[in-house]
Amino acid sequence: SVLSTRDSVKIIKSILQSRQLNVNLAEEFQRQISFVKNSDLDPSHVTVDVSATETIQILPIMTDYCEEVHAAGAVDFDDILLKARTLLSTAPEIAHKYQDHYRYVLVDEYQDTNIIQYDLVKIISEKNQNLCVVGDQDQAIYGFRGATEAAIGKFVDDHPQAAIIKLGINYRSTRAIVEASKAVISSNPSHQRVELKTQNDDGKPVRLVSANSDLDEANIISQEIISPISRGKTVAIIVRQGNQIRVLRESFAEKGIQFREVFEQNKLQEPEEDDYAAGSNYLVDIVTAHAAKGREWDYVWVAGVEENLFPHFYSMDEAKVEEERRLFFVACSRAREILVISYCARRLLRGEPVNTEPSRFLADLPKDVSQGSKIHPPTIGVPTEEKVHQRTSILSGTTSAESREIPKPYGFFFRLRNNWYGKKF
Repeated sequence: SVLSTRDSVKIIKSILQSRQLNVNLAEEFQRQISFVKNSDLDPSHVTVDVSATETIQILPIMTDYCEEVHAAGAVDFDDILLKARTLLSTAPEIAHKYQDHYRYVLVDEYQDTNIIQYDLVKIISEKNQNLCVVGDQDQAIYGFRGATEAAIGKFVDDHPQAAIIKLGINYRSTRAIVEASKAVISSNPSHQRVELKTQNDDGKPVRLVSANSDLDEANIISQEIISPISRGKTVAIIVRQGNQIRVLRESFAEKGIQFREVFEQNKLQEPEEDDYAAGSNYLVDIVTAHAAKGREWDYVWVAGVEENLFPHFYSMDEAKVEEERRLFFVACSRAREILVISYCARRLLRGEPVNTEPSRFLADLPKDVSQGSKIHPPTIGVPTEEKVHQRTSILSGTTSAESREIPKPYGFFFRLRNNWYGKKF
């Protein structure tokens, strides 16, 4: 039988319990074991953080896991790839059989292939050399699964005789959205990047919105999307991680907005979709950035574009920040007609309110984003103590409107206690 991700986590929980280790680490061990398999790494050099000062090697846990899976006569999704590669690379007669059967090979989303998949494609197409791949290294967002944007460049090196056809016309988005997306990704290095162009209309300027808190952000979003929904537009709110959804869910429910939540698809499982709709017609998608890939909507709002969230605090080294930027590029480029990007000054994270700062990615946006939206550009960098204190006072309600100047939002609405101020541009 083939194990799902959930099945693998159950087995690892049992192993951790038998070793008197924290069973809450099971999902992290599963991710690391999967990463090791997909990346063809030596597990003896991979660890899992169990605290700020303690790590555990995954090797003994991985050894126990593999033994239990084998004893059950099962494989996980990663094993299917590994065992297929082993079979084809050690049994030439079987490799020749599949090479003769699959004389033409087409691989889509090639930038998301890992080393195991790369080897499989190379073996199967080796005899006939009829291989076509389609990919965009600027959309390589699965490094945590062992994929690398270098796959495109490696293909060119391995197949110097291959014809390269550059597809640079964007048929989806308005010119404003294309230009904003191009600006976002421009800070990443690239040897194979295609200059994006579009013959579509200029469209409305991309808008950048700031809110005092994640609650304010959710209320602004739920208020703003009522208009496009009423006009029959498809709408999506894209977030970096699933725990941003709670406050959106509550705000939408208060306003009676029907919606569904779409998460990353787990291996060998159906896409995770939770419906919050009175009828069968979904009016709003709330979707994680990874799950948004390959989809498109008329109206897209990318929420929570802040430091330590987008880019994520787990992804702060240079290579991972580049992948986070590609993920932001993917999120922005899902929009056909309208793109709105937002961030807030204070957010509830892991149960605690924290001050937040605009993402470094916002500094790459074209100047006409802020000018066209009649808003002030964000200040990128660490806030002064005075700014932090002012934001905290506003959020906690300890500063009265009479005793201070009402702050000008970057967006069009903001809330002070239970009252709404501002203007719809």
